[in-house]
Amino acid sequence: MIKNYLTVAFRNIRKHSFYSTINIFGLATGMAACLFILVYIVDELSYDRFHQDASSIYRIGLHGKISGQELNTASSCPPLASAMVTEIPGVEAATRVNLRNNMVFKNGDLSFT
Repeated sequence: MIKNYLTVAFRNIRKHSFYSTINIFGLATGMAACLFILVYIVDELSYDRFHQDASSIYRIGLHGKISGQELNTASSCPPLASAMVTEIPGVEAATRVNLRNNMVFKNGDLSFT
């Protein structure tokens, strides 16, 4: 029975090769797009999930206007971490993450970039 279905399908593909090519190309493109979207979603949802208490980790962002220009950044002012720990009872610990390009750290004779 399945052999008969496959035979009829291949005959139709050969008979209508142009439309079959368009349909197969569209199906392949749609499946590839769905896979790329799925990989992107899985990556976004897995952000910082390797931590033991991942559900307790939050990230503070800065959203505002400076001189009429929108500012959206993940950085904050330096004293915010210590102020949050001392003034907000639910905060157990805080840290700042700051990206510095080409900063040199020295420890005795050793230098690191």
